Amino acid sequence: MEKSKNKKILNITLCTLGLILILAIGSLAVYNASIPGTALNKILVSQPDFKFNFTESNTVTMNNPSNNDSQDFRFNVVGSSKESSYMFDIDYSIYLKVNESNTISNDLVYIELLDKDNNVLVEKTSLSSLNKVTGKTNEYVLKTNNMLIYNESKTDDFVLRYSYLNNTKIKYSSDDTSQSGTYRNTGTFNMTVNVSMDRFEYGKIESLTITTPPSKTEYKEGESFDKTGMVVKVNLNNNKAYEIKDYTVSPSGALKASNKEVTISYGNKSVKQTINVISSNPNAPELTSNMIPVYYDDANSVWKKADSSNTNNTWYNYNDKMWANAVTVTSTNRNTYLNANVGTTIPMDDINTMWVWIPRYTYTYLNTNTPQEISIKFEEGTNSTGTIKCVDAVTGTSSTSETCTDETNGSLIAGTSTYTHPAFWWDKDDDNVRETGEELTGIWVGKFEVSSDTTCTVSGSVAVGSGCNLQTIRPQIKPNVTSWRGAQ
Repeated sequence: MEKSKNKKILNITLCTLGLILILAIGSLAVYNASIPGTALNKILVSQPDFKFNFTESNTVTMNNPSNNDSQDFRFNVVGSSKESSYMFDIDYSIYLKVNESNTISNDLVYIELLDKDNNVLVEKTSLSSLNKVTGKTNEYVLKTNNMLIYNESKTDDFVLRYSYLNNTKIKYSSDDTSQSGTYRNTGTFNMTVNVSMDRFEYGKIESLTITTPPSKTEYKEGESFDKTGMVVKVNLNNNKAYEIKDYTVSPSGALKASNKEVTISYGNKSVKQTINVISSNPNAPELTSNMIPVYYDDANSVWKKADSSNTNNTWYNYNDKMWANAVTVTSTNRNTYLNANVGTTIPMDDINTMWVWIPRYTYTYLNTNTPQEISIKFEEGTNSTGTIKCVDAVTGTSSTSETCTDETNGSLIAGTSTYTHPAFWWDKDDDNVRETGEELTGIWVGKFEVSSDTTCTVSGSVAVGSGCNLQTIRPQIKPNVTSWRGAQ
């Protein structure tokens, strides 16, 4: 731990880069600030491992302020060192020297100190209620403790805010009707700011610790991490620990079921927070007559009958990208396989068609020709959660098939708007109206291209041979066969 042995007083000049003057003034107020043209840098402390820079600034003048008018003075503290993992802990004394010729009372000027995120470090208090500097009539001091600066080519801003608060009505002479019943807003106020660094400590960051876990640790897939309630501290090599809030979280976007933790990072240090992400519940497959659930046995390269109740996720597991498969088989052994035990091998020769269950989902709209990943989210039941709604717009020879809108977001916004895939609507009566019983929980899709059980020879665009006769052939959906290319 290093302490400054001697107070180092700086006359701080409010400059364009060092202290940014922000005027929040009503139409009646006129503010002037004395701002020098060049910012000065002072090296306050110099050690072999680091140096600490302070950008200066100086006086403020208020002329005829209105009630609640304020000025913000933002001063920058820049830490720099040969290494990038130091934390600085500094105590300041901010000296406020008021001009004795002011016509605005010190009781009406309030001071508060905030950090760069607008968090209050020193509560708003009237200038006259501050401690006076010993032996000084019109000089006050504002103490600040534990101002933390993290050094990684980073600037931390502190805001010293001055406010004019006058809640007292002023009586004017009876012949001065123009100002009767108003607040007094005439007068001037001048003040000079000086800073003393009372204490200076620094330490190298060794680790991060989550001393209080976040309030929420369980999420649904698609939600983002919520750090509410979480307290993260940096641990220094001087045995000090400080709470930090400007850390980063990864992943920062939508969580997936595979995310078991998030990483909290600050500088080159990190710590893990365990989370539990529950996958969205895809709609379960709905087997139709004579469909048999199957799974692929990688070890033996065969298809086997699966448990239709999906006990222990042996039939499908969407978290592991294992989709639900089903087959239909030839009539010869159909009853045998329908009644067979789970795990029974079903040879490819006995399979007629192979299917994959696609649960109902919504996807994120992308208006681009550039290939990229499409984000989807499974929907429960027949609920349509997509923000995009489309209606049929086919009229005559028009090339427009449908008109789509997004009332939730105002318009279709790429990367934001979502759409429930239209394949999950079966317009049974073909009236272009979504009605009860027409929304689907999912669809079965052929796992491979449709083919014929008999070779269909095609000559040019004409199908020839008995294998192309729709009256006699049997369609099939199987791998490693020529797709159906002709018919007669």
